[in-house]
Amino acid sequence: MNFEQNLIKRCWREQRLKLCLGTLLTLISIAVLLLIPYLFRVAVDSVLPKQDWWALLIIGTEIIGVNLLAVVLILFSRWFILNATKEVICRLRNDLIKRLLFGSYEQYAGLNRGVVHSRIIDDTERVDIMLNALAINLLPGALAAGALIILLFFLSPGLTLLLLITVPLFYLFNRYLWIHLQRRIKIFHNSFESFNRGVRFILSMFELTLHQNARKLELERQHRNTRKLQSSSQSMALMNTAYTQGQDLLVIIATIVILLGGGFAVQNGKLAVGELASFYIAVMILKTQLRTFSMAVPQYVSGRESLKRLQLFSEMQPDNFYRGTERIVFQGELGCHHLSFAFPNKKPIFKDFSLTINKASVTGLTGPNGSGKSTLLNLIFGILHPQSGHLTADSTAYNDLDMENLRHQIALVPQNPIFFDGTLKENLIYGIAEIDHNWLHKVLDWTSAWYWIETLPQQLDCLIGENGLQLSGGQRQSLAISRALLRKPALLLLDEPTNHLDYQVMQRLLNMLHSENFSGSICIASHDPRVINCCDQVITIAGIQESI
Repeated sequence: MNFEQNLIKRCWREQRLKLCLGTLLTLISIAVLLLIPYLFRVAVDSVLPKQDWWALLIIGTEIIGVNLLAVVLILFSRWFILNATKEVICRLRNDLIKRLLFGSYEQYAGLNRGVVHSRIIDDTERVDIMLNALAINLLPGALAAGALIILLFFLSPGLTLLLLITVPLFYLFNRYLWIHLQRRIKIFHNSFESFNRGVRFILSMFELTLHQNARKLELERQHRNTRKLQSSSQSMALMNTAYTQGQDLLVIIATIVILLGGGFAVQNGKLAVGELASFYIAVMILKTQLRTFSMAVPQYVSGRESLKRLQLFSEMQPDNFYRGTERIVFQGELGCHHLSFAFPNKKPIFKDFSLTINKASVTGLTGPNGSGKSTLLNLIFGILHPQSGHLTADSTAYNDLDMENLRHQIALVPQNPIFFDGTLKENLIYGIAEIDHNWLHKVLDWTSAWYWIETLPQQLDCLIGENGLQLSGGQRQSLAISRALLRKPALLLLDEPTNHLDYQVMQRLLNMLHSENFSGSICIASHDPRVINCCDQVITIAGIQESI
């Protein structure tokens, strides 16, 4: 079953009561409006010939009252339907975000972030509009049109059959434009996605553009994107207009056919003027329903294309490699037992690799670039999974453990720390449910971060920009280590901490942790021999089949 069918089934299964009530109220409002042709017939055939102006005023007031009642019914109908569709879209977005957050690290690494961002934001909005169009306009419009045609048949079978002659013309016209509209909407979606991706590239790669002196080149590239978007947007808008205007033209043709046929019937005494007037009013109501229907078709087509693009997320699998449920109070002793690991379609990084990190010890990982130090830290953190072998925490296998609980007791500081656009404090406490402010200031002192934070005008409330753009490399590194220590981890994983941080700061941190009786274990991947010399044990990783 595809994504579209799943969504429609979910919408019906979870919200059918509201959808049925909304549709029922819409049909009642149409039934109420059908009183208008009858009132016109009475006015033309009975009241006007008698020149009873008081009765005519009463009928006019009744027509206004009928319209007001229909408006109230439609408002209530829209409330039920919108409440249902918005709830479905909210759950769809939550489901997509959950798939993204709980997918495997390998899947995430292979994603195009610009594409994913565009599909979650833009495509779900188009699906939202599609559901509204389907529930508010298309389905009720189709039901109302069917009911009106039945009414027209009772009013005048001959004129109704004359009207039905135009149906094949409607079908062929809609079929032709549907195909072309679908094609243009798909081109527009692709162009919009390219434009979105280009803007995100500029925002995230601004420094690269400066360093490579590529601003003019990038401007030309983005101009091509905007031109494609302009062309596809214009083409889609013209096709939308052609579709709705074509529908109006067909309705006008049908109306002229009715007037000609009806006029001929009146002239020959086979139809009263009031009957023709009431039939014409009913046709005008039908025209309104058909126009509402036709204006919703482009939105429906656009939403269907977006649903096809969201199929990407249905292929994402949750990261359920470790399915254990056991929770432990981790003491910091970790073991790697005969691990073998390789990225998809790559050479093995580890083969039959074993390692033990003792409780409250400092372990150093050294070796050339690409030897697997960062990969080993990710395996220990549990976001990568070995193809064979296993890991243990305090002698309990990772496969038996609740990995979410274990990760709360391990902190990883990557080579390139990640920050979001917010304050220093918001970035420091991200992911921590409760913060101990005394512990916060102690950690900032250990990492020497407080020395530069206290010089800032707003200190911890200072904004740092997207990904910490307003901070130096050393400040970002000290902030990242502080954030990791705030978790009070049983195992601290540091990946090349002296890339941006002075050795003296790192040495002071290790000394402070030792003097403060830090009970956790530390594993440091580093090229710096001075840092490696501070470790209790050193492991050199130079390729596969390393075993300690």
